[in-house]
Amino acid sequence: INANTLVFFATYGVTTRFDVGIAVPVINLSIQGEARAVINSTSFLQGGVAVNNFNNNFLNPDLEDTFTYDESVTGLGDVALKLKYTFLRGRSLDLAALVDVRFPTGNEKDFLGTGKTNVKFSWIMSRKLGSFAPHLNLTYDHRGADFESDEVEIYAGFDQKLSSNLTFVLDFLGE
Repeated sequence: INANTLVFFATYGVTTRFDVGIAVPVINLSIQGEARAVINSTSFLQGGVAVNNFNNNFLNPDLEDTFTYDESVTGLGDVALKLKYTFLRGRSLDLAALVDVRFPTGNEKDFLGTGKTNVKFSWIMSRKLGSFAPHLNLTYDHRGADFESDEVEIYAGFDQKLSSNLTFVLDFLGE
């Protein structure tokens, strides 16, 4: 499987606290492979007649078949709309909320989309202490399918400016 994604995105600051963004992915998928199917026919071994076979010949059956495939598709993926509002911007703490809605615009049968509307709700917290900037994001991801597919995600880390041209970044990701 080979997947390439090109995403066109834009963000517009409606106000100094409210941003609206859109992401439009164009996806190219190619799948190549070979599948082999084998029927273990007990009826053929015991009675000489294969009830299940690939060539509809019960006395001289094909009990094995190979399928090769080489497919590719290019198309629109699931489009995302993002809304971010900054509640607090100050010396001690920056606090924002983000809603990320992914619409089922990609063709699910061609593996270009999920077929469901997915919604993420995130709390974004950060603080700047000189050249050190810790951050924490907590996200609830509702995937539009069964409840078992929903998840809570956490992103925690920091940025540390090492010089005018170099910053060290460390993030821990979990779900």
